Amino acid sequence: MAVLPVAAEGFTAAVAEYERARPGYPPEAIRRLVEELELSPAARLLELAAGTGKFTAALLDTGLHPVAVEPLARFREPLRRKFPRVPLVAALAERLPFRDGKFDAVFAAQAFHWFASALALPELHRVLRPGGGLGLVWNVRDDAHPLFAGMTRLLEEVNPGVPSHRHERWRRALEEDPGFAPVEEFTLSFLRESDLADLVDRVASVSFVARLPEGEKKALLDRVRALGAADPDLARTGRVELPYRTEVYWTRALPANATRD
Repeated sequence: MAVLPVAAEGFTAAVAEYERARPGYPPEAIRRLVEELELSPAARLLELAAGTGKFTAALLDTGLHPVAVEPLARFREPLRRKFPRVPLVAALAERLPFRDGKFDAVFAAQAFHWFASALALPELHRVLRPGGGLGLVWNVRDDAHPLFAGMTRLLEEVNPGVPSHRHERWRRALEEDPGFAPVEEFTLSFLRESDLADLVDRVASVSFVARLPEGEKKALLDRVRALGAADPDLARTGRVELPYRTEVYWTRALPANATRD
């Protein structure tokens, strides 16, 4: 059992781009999730696939204190530098080194689609107390903007079939698992200002793009630059406000032998 090669190799090669170009998380989205799961500052929290710590920062800003799990060493480095007091564990969602019922909630941001499986879900259920919350968060590009629509088309051309939040296989896996209550959700929109370098880094931070042979990657990123050059805001000011959605989902671990309503 290991991290999928496309994730392990791609994200390891693109840590700097990931850190620069991926947006953070709106505080109001985190507050709403915390309220829905009825979490206090003393809640025992586990953050899976913590990456470079972007969601960790949002949790800390809300007054919460997570235990972070991140399997990739190159991602653990910036997380440890930024938050040396956050407990940090190298582990996989499918094999967590924690006792049964240890946590009041498990969170995963920008990551659950990588490990939503019949192996990971029972493990998440095991480490949650009965009634404990599972919170899932994604920042999603809003393709209503032509720049993002063009970027999505380019990415679809080179995607070798890796898991994606957009394909919602993660949702089907969760809805079919008998250990969790029905999924609830909400969406929050926000704008992020970017320049051309930021757009290029955003595409370069995608796992399967980072794994491309250098010639193919350069050609793809040149097409991203051409997209940006055609945008009137970027051409006029060098900056553009791009729309994102923060999609938030939550459910609760059902007690043993319980059934869904």
